[in-house]
Amino acid sequence: MSASKFAIFCIVLICLASLHECANPEKKPKGTCSKTPKNVWCCSSTTHCRSTKADCEKICIW
Repeated sequence: MSASKFAIFCIVLICLASLHECANPEKKPKGTCSKTPKNVWCCSSTTHCRSTKADCEKICIW
């Protein structure tokens, strides 16, 4: 592969990587987690519950 073809290949690769980052915005919470009387954390946007707040926040994103 010649140097010019390699340079074009690198530029195209960088452009594709940039587009990929734009297509995947940061995940933001869709709902909120709250503790129930049974001591589990449930997400307001889903029917799923977890034993810790951190685990709840993981499932509560998108």
